[in-house]
Amino acid sequence: MAVFDGLDVCVEPVLSVQEALSEDAHIREREMVVEVELPLSDGKKVTQYGTAVKLSESPAQYRYGGYPVGYHTKEVLKAMGCSDDEIESLTSI
Repeated sequence: MAVFDGLDVCVEPVLSVQEALSEDAHIREREMVVEVELPLSDGKKVTQYGTAVKLSESPAQYRYGGYPVGYHTKEVLKAMGCSDDEIESLTSI
């Protein structure tokens, strides 16, 4: 960008994803990156992409970032008809 400093030209730097998400004012102002709390994590938050569609009458709400991998395993196995013993043998590995 130093090469173009002071010139009347239309240029922008090529940024890495990390640079674009953390440093770009436009990205921040449009809330394209949000911090979302993980369920069952005692307040731990993760960074995720915000929605590109912005509706003034119904703004996006980011309630949680998703459950940990395997959180619903026992519930799913039970719904599939597995017995408690079968579930225990499958999940105690």
